[in-house]
Amino acid sequence: MALSGRVEAVGAKVTTLQAGDEVYGDAPTGAFAEYAIVSAERLAPKPVNLSFEEAAATPWAVTPVQALRDVGGLQAGQKVLIRY
Repeated sequence: MALSGRVEAVGAKVTTLQAGDEVYGDAPTGAFAEYAIVSAERLAPKPVNLSFEEAAATPWAVTPVQALRDVGGLQAGQKVLIRY
C-alpha cells in the first residue's frame, strides 16, 4: 500500500528518520489509516516539489514501466500509445 505523510515518532534504533520528516513509500498493511507503523527501510524522504498525494502515487508508477520494459520488451526509441 502506497503512502505519504509526516513521521510522528521513530523507534530507538532508527537513525535515518526523525519526527517531522516528510516521507513516502509503501506499507504491507494499514496505509489507509490516519497513523501507520512502517519499517524505516520502506520509506524515503518526500521530494519537496511533490504534494503528499503525488508522492503517495509514485511507487505505483514503477509497475507500468517494469511491465512495458521487462514483460513487453519495450526498447529505447520505441513509442507507446496510452489510452485512458
